[in-house]
Amino acid sequence: MFGGVNQDSFGANWGISDLNQLDNNDGGFFEEDLSNYLNEDGGNKQVHEVAQRKTFMPLKINMIYSSWKTGGSSINILGYQLDIIKLVGRIVDAKTTEQDTSFVIDDGTGTIDCIHLFPGDMTEWKTNYLKNLMKAKSLVKVYGGFNPLYSSSNPTIIIYSIKELSSPEESKLHDLDVIYSILSNDGKSNPKVNDTLSDMDSVLKQFKIVKTDRAQQIPEKVSVPPQANTTSATTKIPANELALTKFISSMLSNEARNNNFNGLHISEILKRCNKQHSFQSVQEQHVRKVLSDLEKDASVYQTLDSNTYASTDS
Repeated sequence: MFGGVNQDSFGANWGISDLNQLDNNDGGFFEEDLSNYLNEDGGNKQVHEVAQRKTFMPLKINMIYSSWKTGGSSINILGYQLDIIKLVGRIVDAKTTEQDTSFVIDDGTGTIDCIHLFPGDMTEWKTNYLKNLMKAKSLVKVYGGFNPLYSSSNPTIIIYSIKELSSPEESKLHDLDVIYSILSNDGKSNPKVNDTLSDMDSVLKQFKIVKTDRAQQIPEKVSVPPQANTTSATTKIPANELALTKFISSMLSNEARNNNFNGLHISEILKRCNKQHSFQSVQEQHVRKVLSDLEKDASVYQTLDSNTYASTDS
């Protein structure tokens, strides 16, 4: 299976023999419809007009190929020049050199090369993590950017962050994010599409994703044995966790709007939180939990290392 799991996934029933007959940009997710859609009224304008910049958008691989075929030094989707894209797919091939590790990602609509360049301060943990990804060939999520220097014969993505999926459902949710992005962007010029957005609950049911009540989402309390030099005040998660989440999200969004695409280190985020009267008791583990939740929602992503985060909001 490719690009997801179970029988509901895009391309779940494809076999190896089927894939061998396909080009890189062939697939089953909006392949013809999306290409035609992009080439209609708004699509022709993308080639001739300067596209508006957009920090982040989730995509399928065939969408990247459709844009790459039009030429240019950037990925332009729905009239936007994208800085950061998100892909979800399975690693089908990987190789490494002294300078980088390259992955071939398949999401059911095609395959694409994604390159992870090695920084000068590459940690041993990150090196081992990439090696494990190469061996497991698991489903992964990739945040990255298009690089024309590597894309002479095929589009290539430079990886900013690559992580194994924490749950198979992330693949389905990514497909829903792509659908929503297409509908919401088209809604700017076609108000009738907004009516479709109100029907997204029916789409969720088709993907067998069930909304649960907040009461069901709250885990049972687990007793934690006391530790030396630790008080309940220092281990207690703040009661205003929602406010903390909004504050950190807004903080990173402002950095992105000010063209700081590298984001902030956790220590700097914690420092700014502690300057606020409401968050003076916040500790690093609280900040990490909030960032982890925001990353699952694709609101933030790791940049320079595992302790530095940037917002996907422009």
